[in-house]
Amino acid sequence: TIETHVTTIWDVSEVKDYAVDGTYIHGLFIEGARWPKGDDVCDSFLVEGTKCAGSLSESRLKELMPSMPVIYVKAVPIQPSWEASSVGYLRGDPEIYECPVYTTTFRGPTYIFLATLKTKDPATKWILSGCALIMQLDS
Repeated sequence: TIETHVTTIWDVSEVKDYAVDGTYIHGLFIEGARWPKGDDVCDSFLVEGTKCAGSLSESRLKELMPSMPVIYVKAVPIQPSWEASSVGYLRGDPEIYECPVYTTTFRGPTYIFLATLKTKDPATKWILSGCALIMQLDS
């Protein structure tokens, strides 16, 4: 299965090297939340030499589908404590929101995978807000 880490890179042209173990993806949008930018970012950490930071934040008024920074995706071994489900392995970690990723806002049949996004709030907050990553806008 995979895990995702949101980097501090907002402009894809700033990516100079390949990921050490995995790949970088970009061009995703978030619905029902936002990812902090600039001075709002806290808690930076390194994953395989890639600087990552931030956690899910409340969406802002009139920002319906803000873009996401570059995301580092890597394969990880399945842990015995993870629960297998029809959408992937659920980690049960209170600091992780298992965010669905869809091709379009139509959701349902456009489901692709679960992204692991850091959160300081309970996952139920993001479930109730309909938080999801979207690969393309409707417009």
